[in-house]
Amino acid sequence: MLTTTLKKLREYRACENRYDHLVEALGDEYGDDTPLSVSRILDTNGVSDALWALRACDMSQKDKNAVYLLACDYAEHVLHIFEDKYPDNPHPRAAIEARRAWVRGGISDSELWEVATRVAVAAYTVAADAARTAARTAARTARTATDAANAAYFAADAAAFTVHAFATDAANAAYAAYTSTAYLAAFAAADSAAYAVYSLTRTAAAEKKWQSQKLREIL
Repeated sequence: MLTTTLKKLREYRACENRYDHLVEALGDEYGDDTPLSVSRILDTNGVSDALWALRACDMSQKDKNAVYLLACDYAEHVLHIFEDKYPDNPHPRAAIEARRAWVRGGISDSELWEVATRVAVAAYTVAADAARTAARTAARTARTATDAANAAYFAADAAAFTVHAFATDAANAAYAAYTSTAYLAAFAAADSAAYAVYSLTRTAAAEKKWQSQKLREIL
C-alpha cells in the first residue's frame, strides 16, 4: 500500500486549497506524521490529487514500475483520438510499448532513450502541422480559438517538465509515459488523456472515473 503523510505533502508544496480540503475531510485522527494512504486521498480529493501525491511516497522499484504501466494504460486509453487523426504515425504507440518493454526488462535505459529521441523528433514534426491547422481554424469561431489557446497552454506546460513535444493531447499522454519520474509519468499522462477527451466531448468525468478505477487497482 502506497502511503505518505501530511508533513510530506506540505514539504512537496501541495496546493493549499486542495491540502485544506484533504485535512478537513480527514478530521483530527490524522497528525503530521500519521501514515496516509494514497487510496484515502483518492477517496477524498480525486484522481488528480492522488496521482500528484505519489511524489510524496517512498516507492520501491516494483511500485514505480506499476505506476509507469499505469501511465501507459492512461495514454493508450485515448490513443485512438490521435490515431484517428494521424493513422500513419506510429510514434505515440511506440512510446507506450517502449516504456512497457523497459518495465519488463526487455530494453535498457539507453535503448529507451534512443526510442524517446526518435519519438521527440517525430512529435515536433506533427506538432508543427497541428499548429498550422490550429492557426488556420482559430479565427473561425471563438470556441475554436479558446480550444487552440488551451492546447497551446498544455503544450508549453508539458514541454517544461519533459523532453517531448506533442501534436495533440492524446499524443502527449503517450509521450508523458517516457518521463524519467514515475509519479510524473502517471500525472502527466492522466492529465493529458482527460484533456484529450474533454476536447472532444466537453467533459472528462467518465475518463476521470476510469482513471480512478485503474489507480485503485495498484494501491
